[in-house]
Formats: sequence, C-alpha cells, structure tokens
Amino acid sequence: MSTALLVFSKAPVAGAVKTRLIPALGAQGAARLQQRMTRWMVKEAVASGVGEVTLCCAPDCTHPDFQQLQQMGVRLQQQHVGDIGQRMSLAIDQALQQYSSVILMGCDCPQLDRERLQQVDQALQQVEVVLLPAEDGGYVLIAMRGSLPQLFEGIDWSSERVMTQTEAVLNQHGVSWKALPTVTDIDRPEDLINVPKAWLDE
Repeated sequence: MSTALLVFSKAPVAGAVKTRLIPALGAQGAARLQQRMTRWMVKEAVASGVGEVTLCCAPDCTHPDFQQLQQMGVRLQQQHVGDIGQRMSLAIDQALQQYSSVILMGCDCPQLDRERLQQVDQALQQVEVVLLPAEDGGYVLIAMRGSLPQLFEGIDWSSERVMTQTEAVLNQHGVSWKALPTVTDIDRPEDLINVPKAWLDE
C-alpha cells in the first residue's frame, strides 16, 4: 500500500504563527518554536519510512526554512485556500489520486514521532480511518484510505468539539475507524511543559 505523509505547517514568521504562545514566548520565540517543531515533524516523518513526505506550506513555499527542508527529501506543496477543514480535505483528495492511503498531520505535537507514525500506518491496514486525538478535544493526525469530504464539513475547528463531531460523522457513514492514545499539541502557554527544553532556548 503506497502512503503519502502530509505535514501541514505555517511559515515561522514572527507575529503570524503560534500567536497564543506570544504572551509566554514573545513573537520571535513563538516563531522559533514553530520552526523547530516543523523541522522535528518533517525529520520524524521521513525517518518513519512509512511513505513519501510532502510539506504542505502556508502561505506559500517560499520561506527559506521550507526551502531548506527540501534537502531532507521532502516535496513542498502550497496549502489550498479555505478554512483548515477545506485545506485538509483538498490535500487528502489530491494525494489519494496518486496514493492508496494518506496520513495528514500538523507540526505542533512533540509526542508524534516515527514510532507513533508507524503505529498509525499499521492501524490503517485494519480500518479505513485512524485518528490521533489531542487533549484539547481536537486531533493532531488523521489517516485515511479513501475520500470522505463530510469529515471536514460542519466541524467547529479550533474548538474542544472537533474530535466528538468527527467521530459522529464517521459513525453516521458507517466507516471503520480507530483512535490511538491521546497526545498533547502545543497551542497555549500551559502546553509548553510538554515541549523539550532545548526547543525553547534562543
């Protein structure tokens, strides 16, 4: 089964990323953390050996950090327009035209490493959809073996209802799915306890 790994990331521009972390880290510190988390996620995705890795960039692929990550053997692709649900849905459908399965992830979960990606890949052999829930009620990864646009419609993104609403859609459509153990993503100052200390150093 050929698999596409899609890593969603925003360019590490001060004041434009991880804005909820700015009170704790400052604009430059929040951008620096975004840069380090993106590098980590790309490195782990490549090292997992699960499939070909594409970095889905916002607002475009021109940032020097994105260009540098190409040296790790990843493709760069500009994110589509729309809300996060529309962007994810379009990226997944596009990948499914070439691959038999897709694993899409954000870049703000230090716990999402190569071993966990391999676990996701193994679970996807048994079910149609695999989710990696986040403690805040969302999810940090979704893996699919087929298109289901309804999974990305009518969801209250950036709320604590994302995972519950997604589960309801999956059950409504009779899709086989599995959720792996919950992890923590890094969105708020209180989440920084889960970040390796070296990632916060200047």
